Amino acid sequence: MIVIATPRPDGGRGVLPPRRVRSEDRSRFDQSMLPQSRSPFPLLSLTASAYGEMYRALVFAAVLALALSACSQAQPAPTPTTGCPEPTRTVFGQSPFDAENIATWRKELAAGGACETITAAYNARLEEKKSEQLFANASTFAMIGRVTDAASGAPVDQVCITPGKPGQVCWARTDKDGWYLLDLGAVFAKEGFFEIFFVKTGYPEQHSVSRMLSGRARIDYQMTK
Repeated sequence: MIVIATPRPDGGRGVLPPRRVRSEDRSRFDQSMLPQSRSPFPLLSLTASAYGEMYRALVFAAVLALALSACSQAQPAPTPTTGCPEPTRTVFGQSPFDAENIATWRKELAAGGACETITAAYNARLEEKKSEQLFANASTFAMIGRVTDAASGAPVDQVCITPGKPGQVCWARTDKDGWYLLDLGAVFAKEGFFEIFFVKTGYPEQHSVSRMLSGRARIDYQMTK
């Protein structure tokens, strides 16, 4: 409520009866009476209700920000192996080497390694270990290798392998992973040129090209139907 004094005709000052002034008019009055308090928003009356509205708006904004942050954090992180099948080939089945080999593969994948690259590295470590195992008890004149299907790349087991035209006896057979050991030194064979034949039911008879064999070597082969 505002009381306003006005001059009287006889020189005195009279007092008008008090009257209520609207909030908007009071704000304008305050700005005219107190120029130092002027602001770019002359119609803004910073009353208790205005402060209350500002407080509620700030609280709502803070709650909304927290809710959005919680939603973003609740999204499940993608698993490292998504889209990259884990290798299943092993040398010894359950062994410290095979456990370490797959652990290395998982670590490289989690570090951002390309699926094809780290899987190739896994297989290279596996085949190096398999070669060591096969050659461990062989003579100094021996061949090892892996036989796979040319179309699918799957290992071919129970392939009969002979150094020369097949006869009644298989000199070696592939295991379930397609690996074989042909120990020529064990039968007192001499170094020279050999054709390695691969015989398996369901496949036509086939052989590698004639080549000089001596010492230890690896000869892989892909069988075609």
